[in-house]
Amino acid sequence: MYRGTGITLLAFPVDMDASGRFLAVASALGIRIIGASSAADPPVDAPVDELIHLPYITDPDFIPAFKTCLEAFRISHIHTAHPGVWTVLNELLRKQAGDYRFTLCQPSPYQSIWQDTGAGYAWADAILADPFSQRILPEAGTLKPALNPAQYAGLYKQFLQIPGQCDLQKLTAFAHLARILPVGDLVEIGSLAGRSAFALAWLAQRYGIGTLISIDPWSNQAIAEQGREADILNRDLESIDFEKIFLAYISNLSLLSNAAYIRAVSTEAIAGYRQAASEGVLQSPQLGSLPVAGEISLLHVDANHEYNHVRQDLETWEPYVKPGGWVLLDDYHWAFGDGPKRAGDELLASGRFDHTFTLGDTLYLRKG
Repeated sequence: MYRGTGITLLAFPVDMDASGRFLAVASALGIRIIGASSAADPPVDAPVDELIHLPYITDPDFIPAFKTCLEAFRISHIHTAHPGVWTVLNELLRKQAGDYRFTLCQPSPYQSIWQDTGAGYAWADAILADPFSQRILPEAGTLKPALNPAQYAGLYKQFLQIPGQCDLQKLTAFAHLARILPVGDLVEIGSLAGRSAFALAWLAQRYGIGTLISIDPWSNQAIAEQGREADILNRDLESIDFEKIFLAYISNLSLLSNAAYIRAVSTEAIAGYRQAASEGVLQSPQLGSLPVAGEISLLHVDANHEYNHVRQDLETWEPYVKPGGWVLLDDYHWAFGDGPKRAGDELLASGRFDHTFTLGDTLYLRKG
């Protein structure tokens, strides 16, 4: 664990789950971690270099024991997720600064709550102040009401909890598009752990748009390379445990009631989609049965970026996008090849779309 950074961190109490992420990062940085607890037999999963006991902060012996700890381990920094402990340590620094030379690594745990939440409300305010939905509204379209700030902030927070490369620019676009999308299925080709799928399904659920269907094999055997320029990405394929990523996807999307999936590559999954459309329902083994319209309101293409694969995804699924529906082509500007751009340029030249724009690395096209 410890690799000599010159920092020695005291984590107290170390047996609080709120400290887990902070300590994982500290350990990865090679910081020496001394874990302390006041419990007699604390359950500790944190990556500590040494575990010690400190009295409760209400115990008269706490201050002497704390001073001994600081000196014995040469503590330079302290992390605590406990409000009472933070208050005691902060008062020591304020009132007896000459006697203590350690750094508290974070503000009060109560202030930290707003640190985690405030960014979401700031994002919500930006969404509500931006008339972007109105600018992309079709002439005969209906602009649905915006959500309230708390709802947007909640989406923001949950979105960032899910691993993935989908960024806040795309989440912003999703939030605006959800207000103008027609009723229908939302299909995402390439979902991985479900960050963008969660956002689309969450918004579709709030606006009554339809079922989100993820198309992804989650299989090492079914994943193809993405071309020579993407060699650095191709080399990672064999080391990825897609079964575990699938389980992560399921846990993330199971929080919603309108998320489904077809576990296959897109050219094979279309048969399952056609059958579900004819029956009006799609069976997803771990997410249950959900209604399928057979018309796509939004198609998000974010699978293999090699040109032929992107083109096949579009040729297979774009015909099901209804008038007024949207096609989103991820990585239209891509550092590892030109597959998405070539396929996207063909869509732009097709004459089938009456409104297009790019935001970040994604191309957005509305079906005419």
